[in-house]
Amino acid sequence: MNPIRAKKAYWLTGTVVALIGLAAVRLIAPELSGTTGKAVTVAGYIFSMAGIAVIAFGVKRRAEADQVDAE
Repeated sequence: MNPIRAKKAYWLTGTVVALIGLAAVRLIAPELSGTTGKAVTVAGYIFSMAGIAVIAFGVKRRAEADQVDAE
């Protein structure tokens, strides 16, 4: 796979997952009440952190590949 395309895939996937979490927390959860609202809020936060983790994994992988190439 093209290295630039691989980087874009991590960034795009991470951003989409984080935005889904953001939408759940900011748009959907306030409309729900009780346990359902709290569950959607927690799920939204988890999705947001997972999106950030995907981006971080892609950056880490790129940094490790650059380090191996430098040696």
